[in-house]
Amino acid sequence: MIRCPRCKSDDIIIQTSLYINKDFKCDVCGLYFDHYEIVLNCNDRLEKDNKNTKDDIETLFNNFKDFLKEKNSRYGDAALNPINIFSKVDVESQIANRLDDKLSRIKNSDELRKNDVCDAFGYIALLMILNNWLEFDDLLD
Repeated sequence: MIRCPRCKSDDIIIQTSLYINKDFKCDVCGLYFDHYEIVLNCNDRLEKDNKNTKDDIETLFNNFKDFLKEKNSRYGDAALNPINIFSKVDVESQIANRLDDKLSRIKNSDELRKNDVCDAFGYIALLMILNNWLEFDDLLD
């Protein structure tokens, strides 16, 4: 997978123009870059130590928390409090169906997409909330 060295997006366009001396363009931030920048970016990631991994975990969950709260608000808390117009199945089954749809999309796609993984992660989080799985000390060995 090709990721933008600047914004880490995977929405990359392969350049075919001879006028731009770069191989790729990020569709999100507009950065033009070449394969050397990808190699340098990968080497930087390999050199990260455990402290940075802990920081990345903190950043991921803080950002995902804000993302999931906003998305849940935009959808009117429909996953945990559905309006049940067409579907009359219980909430857990509805979340399981949505999760199956997302996992099927991931399985059948030619590439792993950030949006699909985030949606699956969100439905897993909502399933955990539904089941009141909010504490994890009992799972530590």
